[in-house]
Amino acid sequence: MTQKLNLAFIQQPLFSLYSWTGLGVLVLIVSLIVANLTWQSYQDNQTIYQEITAKLNLHNHYKKNVAKVVVINIPTEKIKEVQEAVNFLIIPWSSLLLNIEQSNIPDIALLGLEPSIKKQQVLVTGQAKNLETVFSYVKQLETQPVLSQVYLQKHSIDEADVSKPVNFTILAKWQMSQEKHSHE
Repeated sequence: MTQKLNLAFIQQPLFSLYSWTGLGVLVLIVSLIVANLTWQSYQDNQTIYQEITAKLNLHNHYKKNVAKVVVINIPTEKIKEVQEAVNFLIIPWSSLLLNIEQSNIPDIALLGLEPSIKKQQVLVTGQAKNLETVFSYVKQLETQPVLSQVYLQKHSIDEADVSKPVNFTILAKWQMSQEKHSHE
């Protein structure tokens, strides 16, 4: 039996062009495909990272520009003044004026209307042709739902005028609470 002798003392290089086998080529192709997919995934992640960073910077920009709350201590006197002004503005003036207007009697000229919110009263000043007209006007005001306890407070006859008109002042209680309920 003869045995073959290998007398080739020079080994072929491991990666020589002739030593590639089918399996080696397959491994190379798969490696290139995996490398390409990895690169694409990296590029996609970079794009997502840049978008998130841009949104975060925009959020931080808006967060810095948020209005700051300033607390101011207002003296108690000022708070009371403001509250009084608000209370004055929400008073149902139109109802009072409408009721007085509905009590219109010929030969009566209204000269003034002075409501007192604290006392819940209204002072009506005017001039009439005669005293009977003033009494009729007082009775007419008594019929109005927002007025009660209507009194002729004072009157005087103007003797200097030829027609001798009667100047009068009427005081009435103003029912503001009824007005508020009727508007609600």
